[in-house]
Amino acid sequence: MLRAKAVGQRPVIGTAAPVLPKHRLLSRPKRGCTNATTVARVVAPGLLATRVNPEMELDNDFCNIISKYSPEYVRKRTLKSPADFVQVLARIVDVTTTLGFFYTSLWWDRVLGRGDTPEIVRTRAAQLREALTYLGPSFIKAGQVLANRPDIMREDYMNELCVLQDDVPPFPDKTAFAIMEQQLGRPLEEVFSSISERPVAAASLGQVYK
Repeated sequence: MLRAKAVGQRPVIGTAAPVLPKHRLLSRPKRGCTNATTVARVVAPGLLATRVNPEMELDNDFCNIISKYSPEYVRKRTLKSPADFVQVLARIVDVTTTLGFFYTSLWWDRVLGRGDTPEIVRTRAAQLREALTYLGPSFIKAGQVLANRPDIMREDYMNELCVLQDDVPPFPDKTAFAIMEQQLGRPLEEVFSSISERPVAAASLGQVYK
């Protein structure tokens, strides 16, 4: 069985202007291999650069970690154009409204004196999990950490957030297959002898097909 290599250890295949820039296929079968099973791992939305090229990610500064935090460096990397500014602003609004709505619900529960009602607590815990899932990988990771912090989280919330550790909903299969074909530069049937219709695993940063 061939498994996906870590990013930075292999060339990336694809076109220079991908249609779906927010995902990337991280594995493919080696040329010339027959009767082998390959695990294709597709990275979750919003985690990777939009440009695809044949260079190694390490050589293309994909793994270049700056040694010192620099606001100016971050600004140049994230706000290259007015469109980037609008995108960042929209993301801020999305995060603020989502978490703000959840906080308002907690505040209203306290006002009504029902904040410790078991049914309400279970509902709010599920809403928090759903909100973190909706907001994406970084927030899912935060939820996974909180699920292991009994010093700051109550048990019922921790139990709900534990779902984020092993049962994260996958993104659509149609999208995943389109990403694979985009990165491989050809139809899946020309590369794989077969591929599972559903992911065999899904996590905060991607999902796996066999």
